[in-house]
Amino acid sequence: MTARKNNVPTKFKNIPDELDIIKFSSKKITYLSFKFKYSLEDMFTGAVETCREKGLLPKPPETTVNGLLPKPPETTVNGTMQK
Repeated sequence: MTARKNNVPTKFKNIPDELDIIKFSSKKITYLSFKFKYSLEDMFTGAVETCREKGLLPKPPETTVNGLLPKPPETTVNGTMQK
């Protein structure tokens, strides 16, 4: 199997290779009594769940009560039980 390469551009016309670092802060708006509706954890969880629903990320394996992965289901192939 060959390695898959993404065709994502990394160089852009009229854009310098080194850019200034831009910092964002919510200090000013929180000082003015702004309240965030969702935490960073909520936003991250929502993004991951959405990607899983759209098939962009694999769904996590289900776990049992004691934290172990469940046994794979037994299936039959040509009348023979497979494990």
